[in-house]
Amino acid sequence: IISKIDAKKEQKKLIYDINTCIVLTLYICKDYNMLKEQMVVKNATGLHARPVTTLVKLAGRYKSSIELVYNDKTIKLKSMMGLLGAGVKGGSTVEIICDGEDEQAAMDEIRELFATGFGE
Repeated sequence: IISKIDAKKEQKKLIYDINTCIVLTLYICKDYNMLKEQMVVKNATGLHARPVTTLVKLAGRYKSSIELVYNDKTIKLKSMMGLLGAGVKGGSTVEIICDGEDEQAAMDEIRELFATGFGE
């Protein structure tokens, strides 16, 4: 026989578990829809002030969340200081993650910048 107190605890636990599953499912679905792509920094000097400024300005034109992953650090592409502080060297491989309504256009333009070595 389950007491009323135990029944309430079980009910609360079940509600918590269901809410946790919903949140987890939403997180998984969100992750599934984003774009991720590996890119190589072709310019020999890496991501210094000029290419970082170009990236930040480009990212600022899009509504999507855009991030760069380097050495297990995730940096918002709209953060000048974050990108400069990452110390991305020439020849390094980075991952770009775009998530939002204009993610494809953002990824295409970022890919072009990396492919041309930021014009250097």
